[in-house]
Amino acid sequence: MINQQIPDLLSLLARGYFPRELPPPFSTESFAWAVTNSNLSMPHSFTSANRIARLSPHDIPNLGLRRRVTALPNPVLHFNLCKALIAEWLTINVHCQSSTLSNSSPIFSLRGRTIGRKLNEDALPPIRARNRSLSKYLLKADISRFYPSLYTHSIPWALHTKPVAKKSKKQKQPLLGDVIDRWVRNGQDAQTIGIPIGPDTSLIISEIVLSAFDADLKKRLPNYHGFRYIDDFEIGFKSYSEAEEGLAVLRSTLHEYELDVNAQKTTIRELPIPLNPAWVSSLREHSFNGSRRKQNTQLHAYFDKALEYSLQYPTDHVLKYALSTLSRVTIKLENWEALETFLFQCIMAESNTFMSALNILKKYSDTGHPIDLISLEELMNYQISHRCYANHGNEVGWALWALMYWGRKVNKEAAIQISRMSDPVVALTALDAYHRGLIPIGLDLTYWEQIINEPDTLYSSSWLLSYESIVKGWLNPKLDPISKDPNFEHLRSNGVEFYQLPRVTKVNMISFALSDLTIPTFSF
Repeated sequence: MINQQIPDLLSLLARGYFPRELPPPFSTESFAWAVTNSNLSMPHSFTSANRIARLSPHDIPNLGLRRRVTALPNPVLHFNLCKALIAEWLTINVHCQSSTLSNSSPIFSLRGRTIGRKLNEDALPPIRARNRSLSKYLLKADISRFYPSLYTHSIPWALHTKPVAKKSKKQKQPLLGDVIDRWVRNGQDAQTIGIPIGPDTSLIISEIVLSAFDADLKKRLPNYHGFRYIDDFEIGFKSYSEAEEGLAVLRSTLHEYELDVNAQKTTIRELPIPLNPAWVSSLREHSFNGSRRKQNTQLHAYFDKALEYSLQYPTDHVLKYALSTLSRVTIKLENWEALETFLFQCIMAESNTFMSALNILKKYSDTGHPIDLISLEELMNYQISHRCYANHGNEVGWALWALMYWGRKVNKEAAIQISRMSDPVVALTALDAYHRGLIPIGLDLTYWEQIINEPDTLYSSSWLLSYESIVKGWLNPKLDPISKDPNFEHLRSNGVEFYQLPRVTKVNMISFALSDLTIPTFSF
């Protein structure tokens, strides 16, 4: 049955705009309200199809040396893209839900992110087992750099077929696919290759394209047993030769959409094979019950397992998964120091555990567990200095947030490194810390002042830094670009802020009021 629940524009802009990996102060709620409130008169230029803008990149950790570059789309262009998707949601929903291969079709969610998926990943093992039960060989493949390489013109191809889409270029009334294509391109400097990683809109667009691909693949492989989850495929065959032929068909069908398989992650294996890696079952079954002493022993055994598995399976998110389990259990006060030490070690070992570890630290801090603030300050300053060299903006932003949250200072060496980063998440969080007196020495604002004085800065990759630092009064441009632009002046005059300032109290020098900020709970 097709899910007919329709997302609203306010929700999509408030809960599905910025990437989920940003530190807590970054929010789009006031923006969503300002541009959807019917009582506020929006300038006509806000919906101009002629406006071009650039994405604001934000680098986040994946695993090991791998990184992902998420994007913060310009609010003017992103509003128009979201509006186009919401206006035709029923059509898009019917198209996406028609896929018999996908288990990741977009659905409207009332909590968390606005757009969720048809199934969560933890629901896949039974589906895997059923699909493999009638097969001897399993083809596993995923699409190489799917979001960065998706061809925007394939959006109208997917919704209307390629012949119809090409013919529509000569017509005055654009097709839905053409409208979506145009707003995507306009929001990324007119580029036709790639869609931004992070916003919920890209989840919708990716399923639009891949649902059409699924239908084409079904026609060419009518008798397969398999499924797709996002851009990962798992298809069963009776013989190795059939699996090879299936891979050839998969690859040729992808080529029609200007896509290709990831050769490093594509395999054909003889069944049976485990539904999950051994480390998943081992960590999942671990117990943390019993007395203080027993729990202490269990904790150390769990840490040993997690660290050993992380070495055995370097391409899997072992430590991140291990922390997700720990976030759901209660550790006794007497064992808190052991857990805290493990959290610090995870941050040092794998940067993709940064948010999860801070999530747990805050959880226990909120309930009165003592935080080793001296070690925390040393660790966060080290991370800032180390990560700035590699331009790892996400870790630097979260480290700055942690120092502010627990009222600790950024040292001179870290401050000097921060001054050289253009990432708006880093710059704005650092400016907040600076104005709270937590960066007493070493921060040089010259580079950021140059950025906000560049021509057309509000539609450049620095739009967030320029708008927010001017609104907050943290940086002073030679000429105020907001006052000259009716779109951003509309946002400012209606109280739009993309960085929310919490109240502060006198705890450990200066710290955020604990009731004002929550670190989101992350699922794995």
